[in-house]
Amino acid sequence: MTAISTFGAHVSASVKLDNVKRDWLFMFAYFATSLLAIAMLFTNVLEYKAGLVGKASMVIPALLLACLLCEFAFLARRFSCDVQKVFLLISVPAVLAFGLFIIPGTVPDEPAHIAQALDLFGRHSGSFLVPKALGPDSLPHTYADLYASISTPDSWDSMISCDRYVAYLDGLYAIPAMVISVLRLLNVNAMVAVIIARVVNGVLFCAAGYYIIRLLPCGKTALMVFLLNPMLIQQEASLSADVLVNIAAIAFVVYFLKLNSQKEVARKEWLIFAALTVVMALAKMMFAPLALLWLVFFNRRLSGKRLLAAYLDIFLVCCALAALVVVFYRGPLFPASFALMRSPAECARVLASSIWNVGPFWIDSYLGKYLAALNLATWTPCVYVYLVLQVVVLFYNDEDCSVLVRGVDKVFVCVLCLVNLLLLVLTMRGWSLEVDKVADYILGIQGRYFFPLVLLPLCCMLRPGKKRSEGRVLVTSAALLVAVFSINMIPVITFYL
Repeated sequence: MTAISTFGAHVSASVKLDNVKRDWLFMFAYFATSLLAIAMLFTNVLEYKAGLVGKASMVIPALLLACLLCEFAFLARRFSCDVQKVFLLISVPAVLAFGLFIIPGTVPDEPAHIAQALDLFGRHSGSFLVPKALGPDSLPHTYADLYASISTPDSWDSMISCDRYVAYLDGLYAIPAMVISVLRLLNVNAMVAVIIARVVNGVLFCAAGYYIIRLLPCGKTALMVFLLNPMLIQQEASLSADVLVNIAAIAFVVYFLKLNSQKEVARKEWLIFAALTVVMALAKMMFAPLALLWLVFFNRRLSGKRLLAAYLDIFLVCCALAALVVVFYRGPLFPASFALMRSPAECARVLASSIWNVGPFWIDSYLGKYLAALNLATWTPCVYVYLVLQVVVLFYNDEDCSVLVRGVDKVFVCVLCLVNLLLLVLTMRGWSLEVDKVADYILGIQGRYFFPLVLLPLCCMLRPGKKRSEGRVLVTSAALLVAVFSINMIPVITFYL
């Protein structure tokens, strides 16, 4: 009997391994179809706008897209209980489409990011040397212009100087800079190199998202929907430094939720969380206040009135330290913001006015109502579908987990995110005064800045174990997200025609 049991276990393990290999074989075939269909459609659109082909040339890409949709339907059913793989089924075509069809330089702040990625390893008297065709004033705005830029021979010969962009760490551009450097050695056209680097960034986000979803013990479908926010996908399929900033901050938040749901935490896990804290704070100083989430772990042994008293003490200490910094700091960092905070009544009035006047734009830009340089309007029903979907999936959960955040801790987490959001808004006070010439409220903030700050409150609203859908909610969510991205591609393509 022992031999028979051992043989049966061996056969079962072999079958399971074969199924895993078969699943990934299907996935890579799907990725290949995605690349072929979307790249061929992109090429044909450029050639059509250049007058080289007619509309009939769109037939083959259309057939490939139909095949891709059939593959998606088959694989979505096959992986109806595997959130990570369903995420890849949607995210990979999405980053390919956005990375190719949204013209380089039209994502917010991307021209400066392109310059830094192009000449990251060069130091030229405080400036960047970039190809003339990729200078801030020469970037294409239509597909016809993009085709002309791609067709330019010897695109690396004519270089111009651009001012250095110092708001982000150089390391945030390391991956696209290495990709561009290799392609330059191969004498690939500069614009093509930028487009490929954008797609590489997008694929990096897909891989990171796969493992981030795997980390979260419950609420995986809600996290998948969050990661497939159209505005987030646009940012990740660009050369923006926010590609790695968002990955680092979201990974930090999810790892916090993972550790907080565990009764015991290993030393290795503490070290990983500490490393993620440092990386997040260095990647974008605006998210440094989230490091205070460590305080939740220090209060894990407390409950009831003792826990409330501990959080009250933390609040008072933080307020006292903040007051000291505001009163005595006179350094060069955010002088206009500190000047405003030294007048509490005026600061409260400006923040309230900002929320009232600009708040709706923050929500719209967060939900992807406006893409490209926030001048490309998507179809409004798609925005509402995404918003409703993000809320509905919070009430369904197919994983076994008690809670991610305790009741009192939820209050602390949500207050921390709100304070961080207000501080983020205040950092743009100088920009609003100097560039926009507005003093009554603060401009310059966009919804794309809020992703890590929104994820935590969303996870606090999860209802783990309430309703189990056995994969039906996952498949339905995936179908709706595919519809949202497919429909959004129509205004994207027509915008640049």
